[in-house]
Amino acid sequence: MEIIPGLQLHLDLMEEFGWVFGKPRINRLRGDYSFISADNQVKNPSHQSPSGIWRPPPLGYLKCNTDAAYVHSRAMGAASMVFRDREGFLEFSSAKKVATSSALIAEGLALREAMNIAINLGMQRVIFESDCLQLVSACREEGDSGKLMPILTDIFNLKNQFQACGFTLVHRDGNVAAHSVATLALRDRLPLNWQGALPLELKEALAKDRTTWRRIAVQASSSSPVRVAAEVFQPL
Repeated sequence: MEIIPGLQLHLDLMEEFGWVFGKPRINRLRGDYSFISADNQVKNPSHQSPSGIWRPPPLGYLKCNTDAAYVHSRAMGAASMVFRDREGFLEFSSAKKVATSSALIAEGLALREAMNIAINLGMQRVIFESDCLQLVSACREEGDSGKLMPILTDIFNLKNQFQACGFTLVHRDGNVAAHSVATLALRDRLPLNWQGALPLELKEALAKDRTTWRRIAVQASSSSPVRVAAEVFQPL
């Protein structure tokens, strides 16, 4: 069967981003939703090359990006989390300083805190995303847990309290929002009640992520001669 070039490009894009009708959604770009089965349980195949852009979560999910900033000489870090909806808009964000022995532990503490907060806020389906390869691999039971083991025990217990939950890796370029919050917290530049008046750095990061993803969606849809379903290229 011959497929015209524009349609082939569209079909390839749909498959690449996990938008294949009638199939479980599999993202081969390795930085977003892992594998979401028919029963909405997030499976975790290994992934090797994280994406450099933030991508929205699947329908019915929230995405939480976590990060940590750390100063070795002070044995002090800051853990942050940024929850966003499918359209890339902020649902909740938080950060706090943590006294710890390594940047890796600070990353783990950020994830554990984010999971606790998600549960307390009644969030049932969440994709947790980090730019820390060792942390994500350990959470997916694909790598050496090492110093993370005590924290991992908590993380695995918390995971069972969600309807669906997964851990994904993103390049640091796709984790700027969480990184900006962690950096500001470490430098004591987050005022009290800052959630009501977001820092400029966070506003800019959120806007850039939405704009980047919107551009990708528009370019993809304009390259296809067929009209796609609203869920596939839902404007951000």
